[in-house]
Amino acid sequence: MTFIIFLFLSAMAPEAPKVEPTYWCHGQTPKESYDLPLTVEVKGENYFLRWADGIMVGLGLRKGDWLSVAFVNTANGSVGTVLYEIKPGQLVGTWTGGDGDVYPESCLAGGKPSRAD
Repeated sequence: MTFIIFLFLSAMAPEAPKVEPTYWCHGQTPKESYDLPLTVEVKGENYFLRWADGIMVGLGLRKGDWLSVAFVNTANGSVGTVLYEIKPGQLVGTWTGGDGDVYPESCLAGGKPSRAD
């Protein structure tokens, strides 16, 4: 009987949201807001992230619905971390470059959104 209940509860458990291969991100820096592409490649339990065509690169680990990433700016060597909540079709997070503050970033799955003219 316990086995049947376990199977029933397992079937009822919601599936963890998928991390998509491409996103379009909007966020805030200490000076301004930004919009840029993000690509994610999964290798085993590692997540390799590239923002803005490789100007920023990161390595992440997933725990449940959370993705924690350490990143480096390849242009100037600055480093930071970002913590995303993984939701269906989006990543919602905050990041820091070590200046004592945190900044928002929200990424929607897919390419650059079209804008109404």
